[in-house]
Amino acid sequence: KRFDALKGWSPKRVQAKAKLQKKLILKAFDALKPEGEMVYSTCTLSPEENEEVVRHLLGERPAAQLLPVRVEGFRFRPCQGLVGCVRVLPQDNDSEAFFVARVRKGKGMPA
Repeated sequence: KRFDALKGWSPKRVQAKAKLQKKLILKAFDALKPEGEMVYSTCTLSPEENEEVVRHLLGERPAAQLLPVRVEGFRFRPCQGLVGCVRVLPQDNDSEAFFVARVRKGKGMPA
């Protein structure tokens, strides 16, 4: 909803943020106890910062499991090609746009 947010956008900046987020999601996942859960959420709809980051986690950490995202009364849109992750669009909830993934560390599985 803020047009001035577009001023700082560039493909190079998206790639830099995605690279950092891939490191952060691995660190956060590694800090979980077995059967612990975390939510990965961004205020962008960029696939590089969303689906690609979650796919990176799933590829690097076999114990990572995606769980459904549900909030009663809130409308989510599914992400293509990544079951369990969702997008929130401004027109659906009178909100900002964002991405959400809910992740659990499998019991007894290595990080």
